[in-house]
Amino acid sequence: MEMKTVTRKDLAELFVRKFGCARSQASNYLDEFFEEIIEALSTSGRVEIRNFGVWEVRERKARRAMNPRTGEEIQTQQKWIVSFVPGKRMKEIVAERHAAQAEKKK
Repeated sequence: MEMKTVTRKDLAELFVRKFGCARSQASNYLDEFFEEIIEALSTSGRVEIRNFGVWEVRERKARRAMNPRTGEEIQTQQKWIVSFVPGKRMKEIVAERHAAQAEKKK
């Protein structure tokens, strides 16, 4: 299956086609949506959209690691990361479509 990256511009074009709004309006809607997700993660630490997935802020503890180039042991710093876990419906749809694409190639 050929993979194509869907960009913010692609999503804005989808809004234009589906909802008949102006490109600038579609772009503004996307910007605002993404900003709201970022704001929610920075304040509450979790965003859940049913059937789509959950974003969650998690702590990655400091640990010892190895530099793969030099083999040198290093100490990493503690940091906060955002993780995403896809929802059940997303998993099912993605799996079905990838399986169908793989079947076509046979």
